[in-house]
Amino acid sequence: MLAALALCVLAAPRPADASSPVVAVFDLESKRARLADDVLTSMSDYMATRLAVTGRYKVVPRSELKRALVAQKKDSYKQCYADACQIEIGKELAAEKSLASQVSKLGKLCIVTLTLYDLREAATDAAGTGRGPCSEEGVLASIDAALSELIHGARPPPRAAATVPSPSNASPSGPDRATASPPSPVTSPVERATPPAVVAPAVQATPSPPREGLGDHVLDPRRHIAKPRPQKLVAVELKNLERLLAATPQSSKDRPALLLRLGDGYAELAAASADRARREALQRSIDLYQQIVKAYPNDDRFADAMWSIALTRRSQRAMEDAEQITMTLLRKTPNSRHAGRARAFLGDLLFAETNASANTLKRAGRAYASVPKAGGPASVIGYAKYMSGHVAWRQGELEAARDAFTAAMKATEGDANPGAREVHAAARADFERITTP
Repeated sequence: MLAALALCVLAAPRPADASSPVVAVFDLESKRARLADDVLTSMSDYMATRLAVTGRYKVVPRSELKRALVAQKKDSYKQCYADACQIEIGKELAAEKSLASQVSKLGKLCIVTLTLYDLREAATDAAGTGRGPCSEEGVLASIDAALSELIHGARPPPRAAATVPSPSNASPSGPDRATASPPSPVTSPVERATPPAVVAPAVQATPSPPREGLGDHVLDPRRHIAKPRPQKLVAVELKNLERLLAATPQSSKDRPALLLRLGDGYAELAAASADRARREALQRSIDLYQQIVKAYPNDDRFADAMWSIALTRRSQRAMEDAEQITMTLLRKTPNSRHAGRARAFLGDLLFAETNASANTLKRAGRAYASVPKAGGPASVIGYAKYMSGHVAWRQGELEAARDAFTAAMKATEGDANPGAREVHAAARADFERITTP
């Protein structure tokens, strides 16, 4: 009802140009913010209308988006919060951009983060944040502040000594956002009535959460399959592999590789399935990986199996189990090809603990700090540095956080590995949040 009332007072939408990009606005995701589902839906509709009102974007009707999500997920149109899901649905609707939004409760405040993704470039196009009370009115005001920042890029002029560093030490091209005169934002009465304390300050001492889904995208190679195979094709292949496994003796040197291939195949089948079929496929993949762990501890596939089990257990929300498996992997095979990713993964598990203690945060920081020595692609090293920045930010060490975000940008500059551009964009956005006065 609150968002619906706010919609009624908006000015009539400006007509969008033919060249205006088409945007798919996905549902607002709540993280510990106690807002009813219908309120979150109304706020999502409100954001879509606010974008359309500017005349800068053409917005996919929310009814069409919901129909596409229902067709894709069959059981519900909700829970499409992961980057991969939104990109797939956005492209299906011929959208050029997608808007992901999140409201997170930190202490007594609620932080709203908006991210506009370019679906063709697979990179962040713009972002905005706002913070304030966790009431419906407070979150709505924070949405207004975040939308204004995303649409107009409005920020106070930066200090000369606090400019965002360029990895190449060169000044960024193009007009200076700090000195350019942005268009007057379209505001609602709620936004105009918001006291200054509710709008996000330029220097954000209260930490924002890390970019949602970024760790999964960088650390899980299974997410980098360009085009998933048809479910029926995978099922037929698995049936043939099961027959081959049954005919392969335990002593055969080929059996560990066959078990690993079967486990990966069931993990692929699970990704294309839902509900009970997905759970059964995941459990079968774990059973196959565990056969390698128990019967072939000295085989090269031991580390592959342990890493796959850890990833799968996390996807099943068994965080403590995933943490123990990852620690065992690092203890038994410290120099495996998964070592860098596994250390960053362990850091993520520790960082994500609810109400993580100071000691737990230190452990997460040590895990991230050990990644460069363990090795891995620049995207993984950059992600570890980015998360080191969030550990420092949560501990109130803003200078250390700035240094870590800068290191993450340098590590991923020009890197072509999956997730590198996203890490670079996230590090730059968070650097700005804690640097601009």
